[in-house]
This record gives sequence, structure tokens and C-alpha cells, in this order.
Amino acid sequence: MFNLLPGLPLDGGRMLRAAVWGLTGKRGTGTRTAVVGGGIVAGLLVLWALLRIVQGSNDRWLWLGVCAVTAWFVVAGARSELVSEMQRSWPEGVSLNDLVRPVLQLPAESPVADALAAAAGRGVVLVRADGVAAGLLDEDAARRIAERSPLTPAESAAEPIRPETVLLDSEPPDRSRSLV
Repeated sequence: MFNLLPGLPLDGGRMLRAAVWGLTGKRGTGTRTAVVGGGIVAGLLVLWALLRIVQGSNDRWLWLGVCAVTAWFVVAGARSELVSEMQRSWPEGVSLNDLVRPVLQLPAESPVADALAAAAGRGVVLVRADGVAAGLLDEDAARRIAERSPLTPAESAAEPIRPETVLLDSEPPDRSRSLV
């Protein structure tokens, strides 16, 4: 039951973050709300322990220890979530259009000289006959290869595509991935 309390890093805090994120469309707002919830949960734990002390309960010191450690855990976890969210946030003033350029899809076996000519300021995704992307055309490597052998398959100048380098047009600006 404790884990369902509405404060990060508890599961209830994750549910609160998701609910606020869903309502506002902003993950950061959801995280900040759930971090405040974590602070409230930690404060209530300390108050509960202090109440046991004031009442003179036989196990008051045990309650104080357990509540203090648990409150520390909640505060430390909430702070960690907030720091993580701040590192995740999209840089202000930067739009997706500032970071991307149009791409052209070409067969990986296309001559490197033709791939260079087709690039014309666009990225070139080289695709093998089986439909799998071989990589992105590295224009510098393609120029070097084209000088020696212009009919060499463009795949020889391909840079592998790493999943973390792909930004989909369908991703909202308030993304959870880092740009680093």
C-alpha cells in the first residue's frame, strides 16, 4: 500500500506523473508534480514519527528510525528523478527542424558517385535489396572512394545507423530521450 502513495520514486508517484503528463502533454510537469508529492509523503512520514514520540509510544524510537530512513529514501529518490528529468529535457529554443535534414533513400548497391550527386545537401539512407538499411552515406568517405572508383557500391561509404541517432517526426518535442 505504501508504494502506491502519490510521490516519486514510489509507483504511485509514477502513476501521478503519467496522469499529469497525460493531462498536460508535458512530461516535465508530471515529474515536478510527482516530486512535490514525494516531498509531501516524506514530510508526512516525519510528522507521523513525531506524533508517536509526543504520544509516548513504547516503540517511538523504532518508528522515528524507520520513518526517517524511509523519508530520506523518498526525498533522495524524488531528487534523483528531478535531476534526471532536467537532463532529459529538450533544450529551450531548439526545434526538431533545427536538427534534421531531409533524407533520400537509395539502393545500397548504387554507384558511390551517383549517391553523392543525389545527396545534394540531403542525408542519404542506403538500403539493401532485402529492405534493411545499410547505413547513412558518409559524404567525405564517398568523395574519397568516388575519386578512385566512382562505380564502387555506395554501401562501402555507409556509416551504420545507431538507434539513438534517429528522431522520428512522430515524436513530440517534449521527448524523454537525451540529445547528447
